[in-house]
Amino acid sequence: MLVRYAVVVAAMSLVHCAYGPVRTRDPRFLLIAVYGFLHAALLIPVRMRALFTPGDSSWGTRGRAATTAPVGGPDVRSGVSL
Repeated sequence: MLVRYAVVVAAMSLVHCAYGPVRTRDPRFLLIAVYGFLHAALLIPVRMRALFTPGDSSWGTRGRAATTAPVGGPDVRSGVSL
């Protein structure tokens, strides 16, 4: 049932995206359908994890925030003042 649903959604997205290549003669417009599946498979789960774990900074870029100097203070790592 899930495979059938995915096939129907893929077919509908390709039909929907078919106007771009017909109008512009550029087949790259068909990649919009691929982006839809990429978004659903990768980006939505990552957003859900981020929403449910706002205090967990171990997987993001804010993990080293406690070791950086405040704005306008000296940068200890390079010796350069900001």
